Amino acid sequence: MRAFTLVEVLVATVLIATGLLAGLAAFSMAARAAAASGNDTTLPLLAQSKFAEVEAIPRDELTSGATRGDFGERYPGYSWEMTILPPDDLHLVRVDLTIHARQSGRARDATFSTAIF
Repeated sequence: MRAFTLVEVLVATVLIATGLLAGLAAFSMAARAAAASGNDTTLPLLAQSKFAEVEAIPRDELTSGATRGDFGERYPGYSWEMTILPPDDLHLVRVDLTIHARQSGRARDATFSTAIF
């Protein structure tokens, strides 16, 4: 019967430890990437929702100016600032929207614009 030597056991232990550390690092990077992609999906959806609210306002009741708010308990850490500009020569109303995302100690802002006929 042949047994393992101490050197063989140490080499095997180092290889296993290296593999585990590499696996943990890959898992950490994947978790960060998943969080970032979730944020990349949420920001445009929130913007679309806010623009839909503005487009639902009758044109004669739409007033220019700046407003701000948040998205409630469903989206904690997300807030918005909106500027509605007066109609231009073609009677288009420009709406600028900035969404602020504050999650996990990181801040990210995304700006969107649309025109309402």
